Order: sequence, then C-alpha cells, then structure tokens
Amino acid sequence: MIDEILKNSNLPEILRMNDGRECNTPELWQERRKEILDLFSREVYGYMPEPPKEISFYEVEHFEDQVTGLASYSRIRVSFTTPKGPFSFEFDCYLPYSEEKVPAIVLMQFSQNCIYSTFDVERLIRNGFAAIRMMYWDVMKDTNDFSQGLGSMYQVTPSPWDDLCADAYAANRKRGDTEWGMIGVWAYGASRIMDYLQTVDAIDKDRIAIAGHSRLGKTAMWCAANDERYTVAMISASGNSGASISRLKEDDNERIAQITEVFPFWFSKQYPKYAGHEQEMPFDQHMILSTIAPRAFYVCSGSTDTWAGPKTEYLCCIAASEPYKLFGKKGLVHPDRMPQAGDAFDEGDAGYSMHQGGHFLGSYEWDHVMDFMKRMKKE
Repeated sequence: MIDEILKNSNLPEILRMNDGRECNTPELWQERRKEILDLFSREVYGYMPEPPKEISFYEVEHFEDQVTGLASYSRIRVSFTTPKGPFSFEFDCYLPYSEEKVPAIVLMQFSQNCIYSTFDVERLIRNGFAAIRMMYWDVMKDTNDFSQGLGSMYQVTPSPWDDLCADAYAANRKRGDTEWGMIGVWAYGASRIMDYLQTVDAIDKDRIAIAGHSRLGKTAMWCAANDERYTVAMISASGNSGASISRLKEDDNERIAQITEVFPFWFSKQYPKYAGHEQEMPFDQHMILSTIAPRAFYVCSGSTDTWAGPKTEYLCCIAASEPYKLFGKKGLVHPDRMPQAGDAFDEGDAGYSMHQGGHFLGSYEWDHVMDFMKRMKKE
C-alpha cells in the first residue's frame, strides 16, 4: 500500500546526483546532501549566512536548586558579529544535576504560555534531559519587516529604495531573490544556541535535539539540515513546506499557494513561483528531511490536524528514510498502512507519532521523543 502510493507520486529521486549518477555510498551522500541543501536554499528557504566570526556568551542570571531541587537555571545572552555590527539575544537553560553527561532538547517556542505548544521543563528534567528554550521573537519578530531583528543585520543587497525611504516596505525590498526568509533567520539563531552548548561539559554532544512546532517545526527541520551538530530534529506539525510532501496534498491540506500568499517572508522570494505547480517541482520536502541522515529525525502529527496534512507528513518520513540504508541504518520502521491516533513508530533511526486531536505539541510527543533519544545513548 505505502510503496504503491509513493511509487505513483512522481517524487524526485533523493539518491540521484545532479549529473545523473546514483548516490550509493556514504561518501557520495555527503556530496548529494550539499546539492539538496543548495537547491532548497535557492528555491525554498533562502541562503543563510556563514557562522559568525566572533561569538561570546554571558550568564545574565543563575539559580541553583531549581525544578524541585533537581536542576540549575541560567539565563544566557549570546552575542555575535554580523555585517552590520553586533547582535545578541537571550535564552533559558535548565541543566539537571547528574554525574553523567545529559542529553539536551532545544525548543524554539512562541511564548511561555503558548496554547498549542507546551514545554514541560520538569518532565524533561525528571527524565534526565537538559531543557533549553528560545523565544523566536527574541531573534526576529514574525512580521514582513526585515528592518528589525537579526534579519536586518544581514540585509546587504544594494537597492535603489535605500535612499528613497526607510520604512518596512523599503527594507523588505532590499531582500534579494535568494536571501533567507524568516525560517532561515530563526534557524540561524538556534545554531548560535548550539555554539553555546558545545561549551557546556555536562551536555552529551551526541544527543542534542532541535525542536519546534508548526512554523517552528519547519524551522527545526531546516536548522538540523544545515547544522550537523544537532543529532536529532524533533519536527511537530510542520505541515506545508515542512516535513510534508507537497505533491500529495489533499483538498483540506494547506498548499504552497496559500502559505506563500500569507507568509511570503518566511521563504526565499523564489518559492512562490511553485504555487499551483507542485507536480513540476524539481524537489519535494522528503528531500530536505532526508538530509538529516544519518542523524535522527522524529516527526509528530495530530490525527485531526488536516491543515498540516498528517498523512503527507507520515509519507514524507517514509520517503526520506532512503539514505539511511547507505549507512546500514533503518530510517522509519513502519507498518504497511496509514497512521492512526495513538501510533508511535520509533524502532528505527527515524521516528513518527500521531496523537489524537489537532494542532498541538504536548506530553505525548515529549515522552516518545525522550524514549527515542534514550535509546540513542552510546554504550
């Protein structure tokens, strides 16, 4: 059943190099990954800048004996150089007391009281996980205005509008056709948190996850695709332009035309040209999800989250599992059927779960992802 659906879906081949060669070794996969990343940088998310040349961290505040005495808490400010001067933002870091190195989950969050995306710090701490939280608006506000936040520090494409007006519209006109959109900006911020985690001795560097829900699920996937230091991508309800096959969208699923009409600033300016032309695209989302291999991804869906398209998220995971075979790994282990509420397929090197209900990230997902990451521990 599943094989037939994918076989008849006209998906571009992940393991076919741009010059027609078959990608059949781990060495060739590294080359193929770069081809796919370049394609998606140009056509979907925009190119991200190189990592900053200088970066520093400052502990704004620190408290011991937090989370019922199980962890310490630090508020960290990261500062780094950009083409237009220094930029900084802050994030939260809860570190459990442990004699062993601990895994970590970095969540890009909407707000501390978000109604459809939870982050149960105590639950993570009691399971031995460090919990790191970044509020995405601290990096750049989610508006069509590239004159603010981190994005304004990299808008370097010359424009005749520069000398005529300085409002947000003119700032947005400065964005080049393949420069990054907001998803790339937020992902870049999450990589600066990884820079910090590399300096924390208590963190198990082989088990660090980047997590996000909805638009931030798209961001988590794009961040992990580009930053190989993240060994797990937890991608929740990312839907269209996330971990979801565009060609297989049903009538009640969001499509490229809809998302680029409302949120064109999330993407490269090239992306809207594919609205209504999904079948002719030289790519689909299974390709960018696959670039996380041979590292791990875990995709989460809601059974009634029709706008995100849970079926196409599930099929995306299956199609994206192909490169894992090059490394003797399994990718997503799944039954030959579509998913049902309560399913959790996480026996392989990639995982998928579906909760009962709609657009939400909660304890069901956190429990399964933590179990998944616990099994990754190197003996």
